[in-house]
Amino acid sequence: MSGFAHKYRQARARQRFMRGPSTGGLGLTIGALVVVIAIAMLLGFLDRRARERTAQRLEGTRAAATDPIALVAEAARTHRILLLGDVQGANAPKRFAADVIDTLARGPGLDVVALEIDVELQPRIDAYLDAREEDASLLLARPRSVREWEGTGRAFLEIFRRVRALNARLGASRRIRIVALDAPGWPPTPPPSPARLAQRYAERGEHMARSLEQRVLERDDRARVLVFVDGLHTLRARIRIETGGVVLDSVPLLAARIAPAGNVAPFAVLVGAEAPPTPGYGLAGYRPGAFFERMAGGSADGAAFGFLVRPGLPFGIEDVEWWRGPGVSIEIVPLGGPLPLVDAWVRLSGQGG
Repeated sequence: MSGFAHKYRQARARQRFMRGPSTGGLGLTIGALVVVIAIAMLLGFLDRRARERTAQRLEGTRAAATDPIALVAEAARTHRILLLGDVQGANAPKRFAADVIDTLARGPGLDVVALEIDVELQPRIDAYLDAREEDASLLLARPRSVREWEGTGRAFLEIFRRVRALNARLGASRRIRIVALDAPGWPPTPPPSPARLAQRYAERGEHMARSLEQRVLERDDRARVLVFVDGLHTLRARIRIETGGVVLDSVPLLAARIAPAGNVAPFAVLVGAEAPPTPGYGLAGYRPGAFFERMAGGSADGAAFGFLVRPGLPFGIEDVEWWRGPGVSIEIVPLGGPLPLVDAWVRLSGQGG
């Protein structure tokens, strides 16, 4: 090797030593860290904004809250059909329904109360209302008449008693009928396979809508009607049921099946009340969840209130929770369009004992 070449290699070695190790990898590490920090800051900002919007929404909703009985009574002045949501296993919605019936009968007027009861029990309901003296055994002898399988039979019986008392006070010209809407044998006992249960659930929705149309609306196209059904059926939505390899797509809930009466859509009220933690009976049902907890402020105490669902006070499918039977998958899809998912939401205080 020539002296010139040897000196050149020594000079290159000294340059490498003076520069130190390569900084390419370190530069990449710092860049990645900056990106991670930026993403974390962005996510934190978005999460904070979401929480702020939720807090503003709840604050606005509470500020617009009103007495739930007054809210429903006011809606009844412009809507002939009211859908009122129940919560399986909770007493408070049944007692609320009885109070609504009383208020409507004394105010805007009420002709029919339609209940989620087996249609084959209609003769017992009629016999109870027509008897000279009240005889609750006419209903209690068939526990399904008061949905005793929910464990809230006493509260449900109050609906019948309230109607009977009103009929005695208001006279024959303002007599209120009670109509059993539900499909024969629902809920089925013992429960059939999940696939058969899903099919029967879809069929009963059609049956309830048809019963309401044929036994109420066709008989009197001016009738004022209160329909008291599970909260899911107050949603303007369809459900997709999948169980046991069977898929039932786009099954309309009751509110989605009822056509507007006199170009006025039925007014739907979803009720939130404290309910037992265990699932209900049947295929599926409404269960107040996180939205109820947020509106209740973590407590079931306090005065009941309601609010209208309108721009600025939204209530969407993300605020609805439901239980479902074992082996059943359910997806709820709102109808969309000009009408909201429901027209009003009511929060009741406690389960009602």
